[in-house]
Amino acid sequence: MVAEIVVELPGGNKIFFGEVAGQAGLVEAARMEDIAHETADKLKAALGSLGELVGMLQESIARMPKRPDRIEMSFGASLSGKCDLRVVSGQGEAEFKVTLGWGAGA
Repeated sequence: MVAEIVVELPGGNKIFFGEVAGQAGLVEAARMEDIAHETADKLKAALGSLGELVGMLQESIARMPKRPDRIEMSFGASLSGKCDLRVVSGQGEAEFKVTLGWGAGA
């Protein structure tokens, strides 16, 4: 069983870490006529959450006393009804893949 964690960010957005079998993020939207609007709102919230997460990662990396020359991180992300953004492993089911890099050549 994969651990599931919901983290509330300082800006109020919530990020869900972990994979939920059998759930598709966009399918969790309400009625069919509201899907386009719901999806746009969720995407805006997800991108805001992603921005906050990346900012936290950058701060953590900057505090490392002995940083490597290059750091790269990849993970999948999905929209979710439980929160603004669901982060899954690189092999998990995701609507989009995020690859971040810091250091030389980034």
